[in-house]
Amino acid sequence: MFPFYLRFPSQCSRRKKLLILDLNGLLVDVVTCPPKDRTPDKRVGFRSFFVRPYYLDFLNFCFRKFEVAVWSSRTKFKTVENKHKPLVFKELTKVWNKEDPQLPWERGYFNESNTLLVDDSPYKALLNPVSCMVISSCFLPVTYSDVIIVVSIILDTYFLRGVLPNDKTG
Repeated sequence: MFPFYLRFPSQCSRRKKLLILDLNGLLVDVVTCPPKDRTPDKRVGFRSFFVRPYYLDFLNFCFRKFEVAVWSSRTKFKTVENKHKPLVFKELTKVWNKEDPQLPWERGYFNESNTLLVDDSPYKALLNPVSCMVISSCFLPVTYSDVIIVVSIILDTYFLRGVLPNDKTG
């Protein structure tokens, strides 16, 4: 079982909050030039995929405590730093308004008070400053205890200590 600081307080809403995880950079690294000393977990075309250590432990915990979505997208917008790299603004209002009819919840079920986007790219949080937590790649889990640290920070900072506004949906 997880340490005491990972448990929800009794006054916490019983309704699960929505945790949206970025795929590339947070759960996996996707690179075109892999390091020579590492074997990728998967290759697709010219891309090599490296799965984060202990990602299953992290995801299993998240699935028990949250409604979990994994976000991965590409657009034609480019960043200033790299004109060939897509700039993706993750507009959570599209999720909250259920613009995709295949989403498994009702429109308005989630909002800025019960949603957290966890990403490794600060610029993706521009449209969602209250609902986004940026984890730099140097802070990503390497050991099982690192997974516990990341999860406890997500829970403690964002959902338990009230950085997010009070859940407006009950």
